[in-house]
Amino acid sequence: MRLSSPPSRVRAVIAGALGLSMVGTGTFALAIPAAAAEVSTIVTAGKTAKATSIEGNNPASNVTDGNPATRWSSEYRDGESVQIDLAATCVIDRVDLNWEGAFASEYTVSGSTDDKTWQTLATGTATGAGAQTLDKLADIGAIRHLKVTGDKRGSDYGISLYTVDGWGHSCAPLPGIPTPTPNPGGPGTPGPTEPVETELGTLVSRDAKASASTTENGDLAPKNATDGNPKTRWSSQAADGQWITVDLGATFLLDAVELDWETSYARGYVLETSLNGWTWFPYESVTGSDGGRDVITSDKHPRTRFVRMTSTERSSQFGVSLWHFNVYGSEREELPPQHGEGEGPGVLLSYKKTGTASSSQNDPQCVDCTPDKLFDQDLATRWAVAEKDWSDNAWVQVDLAAQAEISQIVLRWDPAFAKSYSIEVADSPTGPWTTVYKTVGGTGGKEVINIDTTAGRYVQVNMTERTVGWGGNKYGFSLYEFRVYGTGGDPIFPPAGPTDPDFDNLKLVWSDEFDGAAGTAADDKKWTLDHTANPGDNNNAELQLYTADTNNVRHDGKGNLLIEAKVEDFHGAKFYSSGRLNTSHKVSAQYGRFEARVKVPEGKGLWPAFWMMGTSFLEGRPWPANGEIDIMEVLGHAPEETHGTVHGPGYSGMGGQGGAFTLPDKTNLSKDFHVWSADWNSEKITFRLDGHDVYTVTRDHVENTLNQAWVFDQEFYIILNLAVGGDWPGSPDKDTKFPAEMLVDYVRVFQSEGSGKFTALHPVTVPGSQPTNGTPGVGTPISTGPVVDGSVTPASGTSASGARALGETGAPAGPLTLIALLLVIGGVGSLFLARRELGRVRGMAG
Repeated sequence: MRLSSPPSRVRAVIAGALGLSMVGTGTFALAIPAAAAEVSTIVTAGKTAKATSIEGNNPASNVTDGNPATRWSSEYRDGESVQIDLAATCVIDRVDLNWEGAFASEYTVSGSTDDKTWQTLATGTATGAGAQTLDKLADIGAIRHLKVTGDKRGSDYGISLYTVDGWGHSCAPLPGIPTPTPNPGGPGTPGPTEPVETELGTLVSRDAKASASTTENGDLAPKNATDGNPKTRWSSQAADGQWITVDLGATFLLDAVELDWETSYARGYVLETSLNGWTWFPYESVTGSDGGRDVITSDKHPRTRFVRMTSTERSSQFGVSLWHFNVYGSEREELPPQHGEGEGPGVLLSYKKTGTASSSQNDPQCVDCTPDKLFDQDLATRWAVAEKDWSDNAWVQVDLAAQAEISQIVLRWDPAFAKSYSIEVADSPTGPWTTVYKTVGGTGGKEVINIDTTAGRYVQVNMTERTVGWGGNKYGFSLYEFRVYGTGGDPIFPPAGPTDPDFDNLKLVWSDEFDGAAGTAADDKKWTLDHTANPGDNNNAELQLYTADTNNVRHDGKGNLLIEAKVEDFHGAKFYSSGRLNTSHKVSAQYGRFEARVKVPEGKGLWPAFWMMGTSFLEGRPWPANGEIDIMEVLGHAPEETHGTVHGPGYSGMGGQGGAFTLPDKTNLSKDFHVWSADWNSEKITFRLDGHDVYTVTRDHVENTLNQAWVFDQEFYIILNLAVGGDWPGSPDKDTKFPAEMLVDYVRVFQSEGSGKFTALHPVTVPGSQPTNGTPGVGTPISTGPVVDGSVTPASGTSASGARALGETGAPAGPLTLIALLLVIGGVGSLFLARRELGRVRGMAG
């Protein structure tokens, strides 16, 4: 079941309450890449965006940055627009929009080849925040520019979008513009284009990485000063002492610097050079500049990698602004090889080592977020600075337990990352320290830092400037992982991971065929029925009460489990009841094929699901850090379409990774049984419907594109349910028929010999003849044969049978669970409901 949440902090709940209430024209879907036609890909990711206006620190570039927590926001008027330059001409198949609470009640999506003449692709309406998919587009041919215009605002504010994702095909490069070559260097290493010969010498800074002291807004970023585009520029905030630095990605003898100023120029400035980015040497000092184009040469030709301009006198009350920062050089020398994580000399030295920090957070928002979490190889745990110490000054340190030769440091940041920080090495925990790396342009996510080999026992990260986070706030610093590689030391080697399954040689390890007599309950050795005390205990603003008896969950006597949603009448008060059951504490597995044959109901407001939750949730790890795998979700008003999605830290709710799929003949899935499955190993999860691929999500995509944690290496337990109402399907209408039935023919788990883990509380028997053909999602019948004991690991502890009141499926209700639940319900679509839940949890906890 899809759980909806903003960033995982309680203070984010109120704003997150606006996250999923939108219902508009067009197809309503998650803001996630849907399964597209074979030739259709997302063509807007990372592309340049601009807008007619910007409100606050919410630039147009946020709609293409792939971050579901950032957004563009306009000034408070109708007719504002944001547009994307595809840097190619493409035929657009689909546009996904993800509105913030300041939505457009009427809008137009249009395309252009020249940024002058525009043609309409689609028009739409919205009634609130949330995601929309527009897939019925006018055929206007290939375009270069894609624009969304808010014709009419839906609130008193401007309009605001988290993402604009355009999908297309037949993309052709623009004439005369070469396709960029990916930079093979490690993170932090820029990828300039080939040098350009000019009258000033060889231009070596084109497309080089640039960083700055400040930026007026996100559309006036430092990278604009090196992109060669005469229409883009960098602009600082209105303050003295502003600077911009260019990283050439190699070392050169410096021949000249050319600055092309905007009208807000620096009358006085200094130029400096550096080989490492933190030790600077003067090059030239300029006074009396009158703006325009400055060309600076010198008798000195220092070898340098970095060039910095620092303003000493502004020409106006504004900041300083450059169209171009061009560096000319000669005698290029390459940097040492930039290895990917763990690919250089040596081994991981920091696993299970002792860490210390300036402070650590331990409260309901971040429980036990202590330094040891940085060295546990668990990407779902983290260290964070205590809230009382939130400032631009913190540090964290690791003791490698012996002298080592250190060559690489890898940091994986929480969204509360350090924009400026340094890394130091010492023989003693108190120093003296040797600086081995320093940056003022940290970008968060995963940073792989290759350094000159340095001897030492202690490694420390000193954080000196926080990034602006969700809602324009600055939180404390936080890291998921801090890894040190090299030789020597006293390394502890992480345990080897489990073997991936062989999908061509699978064996059935567990199943429920639901062969019980009519009216009997689900097998309590395999399943626990969930019970919610009132509708307010549900996630996603669902309307039903889950009961833990045969009123809503029972065998039908025909080989199926019946999950039935009803309209109940309690002394004249009508409400919905339904069923949800799970295998928590009884059956869980890691990797393999998870399969169910299901007949789903049809009708607006009905929401059947076959899904799984990571068992760490049962141990107190909050959602989404525990991981969620949604194998099947069908919305009753669109019974021809299925959804497969995963949720984890940093990609949950509307940011979940998944796709929608319709069978080739657009079959109504409610008319018969169909087989849903997920093939899962350490590198990817593939969802299927009747043998057709729905969506595949990979570890590489999560870790290296999203820069988030892959949390799908633990055991997961299984959940079946039929929800009524909620943010996504909406409420039932007069045509929705009750009782509504979800029928489950079977649920089966397959693994291959020696792959993954499997845990069961009670002994498991499976047929001796196992399917080995590897055919996914086609409902392979279980052949008859001698019954043998399956190979299982007994679950530790005991599990209560029968009904339990739950804060979320599988977890007993209580103040901490309800706090975790509060984080989950970020998409309830009602500010009132969020406030009510917050007050309710505070009351129960206090």
